[in-house]
Amino acid sequence: MKRRNPLVIISTVVLLASTVTFGTVASASPSAVVGPPPADGSVTDQIIVTFDGSTRDLPRQALEAAAGAGATRIRDFGQRGAIIKLSTPQSGRMLRGVMVAIGAMPGVAAVEADQIMRSIATPPSDQLYGQQWDLTSPLTGPIGIDAEGAWMTTTGSSSIRIAVVDTGIVTHVDLTGRVAAGYDFISDSRIANDGDGRDADASDPGDWITKSESRRGFFKRCPVGDSSWHGTHVAGTIGAAHDSTGIAGINAVSQIIPVRVLGKCGGYTSDIVDGMRWAAGLAVPGVATLVDHAHVLNLSLGGSGSCSSTYQDTISDVRGQGVVVVVAAGNSDANAANYSPASCDGVVTVAATGQAGDRSYYSNYGSAVEIAAPGGDRIADDGDTILSTVNSGATSPLPGQDSYATYQGTSMAAPHVAGIVSLMLSVDDSLRPDQVSAMLQASATPFPAGSSCTTASCGSGIANAAAAVAAASGGSTTTTTTTTMATTTSAATTTTTSSTIAPAGPGDFVKLSPADGSKTGRRPTLRWSASSGAASYEVCVDAIINGECDGTWTTINGTSARTSRLDRRITFEWQVRAIGGGTSVDADAGTWFTFRT
Repeated sequence: MKRRNPLVIISTVVLLASTVTFGTVASASPSAVVGPPPADGSVTDQIIVTFDGSTRDLPRQALEAAAGAGATRIRDFGQRGAIIKLSTPQSGRMLRGVMVAIGAMPGVAAVEADQIMRSIATPPSDQLYGQQWDLTSPLTGPIGIDAEGAWMTTTGSSSIRIAVVDTGIVTHVDLTGRVAAGYDFISDSRIANDGDGRDADASDPGDWITKSESRRGFFKRCPVGDSSWHGTHVAGTIGAAHDSTGIAGINAVSQIIPVRVLGKCGGYTSDIVDGMRWAAGLAVPGVATLVDHAHVLNLSLGGSGSCSSTYQDTISDVRGQGVVVVVAAGNSDANAANYSPASCDGVVTVAATGQAGDRSYYSNYGSAVEIAAPGGDRIADDGDTILSTVNSGATSPLPGQDSYATYQGTSMAAPHVAGIVSLMLSVDDSLRPDQVSAMLQASATPFPAGSSCTTASCGSGIANAAAAVAAASGGSTTTTTTTTMATTTSAATTTTTSSTIAPAGPGDFVKLSPADGSKTGRRPTLRWSASSGAASYEVCVDAIINGECDGTWTTINGTSARTSRLDRRITFEWQVRAIGGGTSVDADAGTWFTFRT
């Protein structure tokens, strides 16, 4: 989430130089047990190393000599082991060679592939599922969101609802049973294109613009085109049924609420914010309050200009209901800070990536972006963009003419994140918006080496459904206070007293950016989520990659800090710890994140 805390400059980072001489690595030592690579030829980019007790570290330079440039130790494992991340996924004899080379390093007792396991259940049988590259694992080809990994835990909950604040939804066979009753908030009948203003019919009558309409009159200068069926396309990505028909949606169980706010040539801000408020269960004059309100709002819409007070006040009220707001960053290849509602505080702003994990050529970018997701890039990917549900009608919807089409845009990226959020809430509906955002960002797939996306331009990484659901399944990160009740009874009176036991110290929290292994500028901003009970934070940044502070811990009041100018083309690591109540808690259970300037 974007916060207004001022950035605090970390005091000078001390870089400690060290010189280490390494011998030639030829073959595994007799004591090292080297396991086989996966028998099915599958790839992995991680290796599990067990130490023999004489060491608990693999020097970076020696590790890269054995496993290739870019190899790094990312965390401890078990009682005396570590996880090694390779620069690229490998398999077969090549993977075996790397494992043998690591096994030859002093202090290594055993080496095995950190094999990627798959669900035993079969994937969805939908006819077009094989064309949905955006849902695949990032380790198997195109960098998708790993929906199948999330489906091992949940395919959604009937108690969670997602609002698609858009053009409405047209009837479609792949959305049968997936769409709840919604509302049409378009107040101008010309924009509504359905003969009237606001009503309880949130179906999409079409939003086509003719050449003559674009030349003169109310719709002058509006882009000419056939009906977009935009809201239907967004809804299909979120929740198309898992059956033998068409595509598979990210959430196959939770209900989708259509909130119609866009018609011919767009829609008014006043209609959009009323739709947002209604979807979140807030009062809107003249409209019955929605009792079973949405838990997630998807806004694949926007316009130029920084966040207005109208949008910001609405978002604050919606978040007060515990509702997560997901917003498209915009398609102008410009700084998202200059677009609304993408630049508003408290929303999850989503940039778009193509199959290779690069920023899509049109996607907005910048510090206003929290995360990226597949949005398609027709230029880089030969037109193979995001496939979802539409109608084949050029103007009005044609009954029974359900169809599918590939679209691209941050409008397509945002519903990937909204769908993931709905799965997270399906396993823990107590999560608050800030917690959801922190988990999304901390669990994101890092941008690949050489990507045009960085943590400075596209958020913390590419949304990963499997990792985000796993994070949500780990339990709420909220520290719970305990209330004790003592009751004494006599013949005359009954007295009840209560007391609240405060948390003993700061609660768990996570680092948000830069992501592990990412590339940054020379003055990156470090961000982390808030820790309950924390009075302050301490940050350490250094260039000795060993999971310890080899520099100076610097006190920070807030949840972000900008470093002093770092040396170029050097890898750094950083950690933050929360201080309070005489104790401290390290972010991510002591894991140190590395980044290269």
